[in-house]
Amino acid sequence: MLPVDYFEALALDGPLPIDYFVGQSVQIAGAVTDQSATQILFRFDPLIEGAEQIRFWTDVSSGRFDQTFTFTAEQTGDYTLNLFGGLAGEGLPLWDSYTPVRIASGPRLFVQQQQVVFGEVSLGQSGTATVVLVNQGNESLSVTQVSTDNAQFGLSLDPFSLAGGDSVTVTITFTPSGTGAATGILMVNSNDPMVSTAQIALSGTSSDAIQVLEPAMALSTSSLDFGSVAVGASTVKSLVIVNSGTDTLKVDNVSGASDPFTTSLVTITPVFVIAPGDSTNVQVSFEPGSAGDFTGALTLTGNVPDVVVTLSGTATSGTTDTGKVGDFNGDGQVAFSDFVLFAGVFGTKPGESRYDAKFDLDENQDIGFNDFLIFAQNYGK
Repeated sequence: MLPVDYFEALALDGPLPIDYFVGQSVQIAGAVTDQSATQILFRFDPLIEGAEQIRFWTDVSSGRFDQTFTFTAEQTGDYTLNLFGGLAGEGLPLWDSYTPVRIASGPRLFVQQQQVVFGEVSLGQSGTATVVLVNQGNESLSVTQVSTDNAQFGLSLDPFSLAGGDSVTVTITFTPSGTGAATGILMVNSNDPMVSTAQIALSGTSSDAIQVLEPAMALSTSSLDFGSVAVGASTVKSLVIVNSGTDTLKVDNVSGASDPFTTSLVTITPVFVIAPGDSTNVQVSFEPGSAGDFTGALTLTGNVPDVVVTLSGTATSGTTDTGKVGDFNGDGQVAFSDFVLFAGVFGTKPGESRYDAKFDLDENQDIGFNDFLIFAQNYGK
């Protein structure tokens, strides 16, 4: 390709090809330096004696021209391109020339980019860029291999063919293996008779990975199962909230807890502010007022995606055995409420309607004074 300013007499709209193919149509347009010129002649003079000249005349209007070149199979060969210009109807002086120009028949690989620059990519990350391959010839182009000489520049592409005039976009990935500059060569092997291996320069720079600051919520458990609890009694479990991220975690709301599940959280916003690596506890209570199976859910909302904790528990009509002597209601304490229950069955024996063996602490088949003494010894524990 000749640059747009190669000819002093012309300012081309785009680079001028120096390789042409049979059947290919190439548009050449631009402006003339000599504003008085009204006509241009593009004359291809053969370098082989006996071959014929190829001439393309184009008019100049308001200082601009537009011409399309198309070549036939009989015109293949090497030429000198001579450029003439001036006033139509008069002898056109020679403005400039270039040699050699080739007209060929067959495939022709053209790469739109001669170099690919990825810029800066952090370690642990990847950057991508594309290269467009074009068959400028008039026969099928077979690309047998596309590869790089540096493993930091990768691509995956099977062999393929391009018909004349077709193109394909190739994606290249730059994954740096260390800090600093990296360079490589993209190599395209094909059946182009003029250039069997096209090469494109690759470059990129890598730096230390940039830490992304963002919070993350981790929980000690995704579900709280309170097991069996007697009606009227209660039990408490802890839910630990951890900020496993790199920025401050804000929990704006803990919602969804409803009877018989409760929390002791205050209704302010945010409910919690947790620094990276820190944690906090949420106390959740299960205090059933009637027998049955209960389920619920806590939803934690903040500056991270919502997190849901499921709740479950079973309420029984009896009491729960806590292992403490005298803890008749299963609340974990031997207190006045247990004394009231004991007083209600005091003096009863097996066979009587109010008798309950769990109050017979000395197991003598009589809930009496000895049982009261045992209860009194454990009172307040």
